[in-house]
Amino acid sequence: AAFGWGIVSYGPDYDALGQAGIDGGVDQGADKVAATMAVVRTDDLDDAEKRVLAAGGTITRAQFDFPGGRRFHFREPGGNEMAVWIARE
Repeated sequence: AAFGWGIVSYGPDYDALGQAGIDGGVDQGADKVAATMAVVRTDDLDDAEKRVLAAGGTITRAQFDFPGGRRFHFREPGGNEMAVWIARE
């Protein structure tokens, strides 16, 4: 919801992304395989953080600088950790 994507549900433990411009999904099963953290690019990091919180996400690492720009980490309501970043100008 934070990024305006749709969800296609494939049962109680897996939802795929819809209308996102990318393929992907969120596995919430107890026996899920550990996966690489998804990182979403934005043009407005502060706004993205507000939308993540409004959609039920929890910030797990506050905004910080890194060589490619600035980002924050969050846990989405299903328990998966993700990040949002903005390129350095």
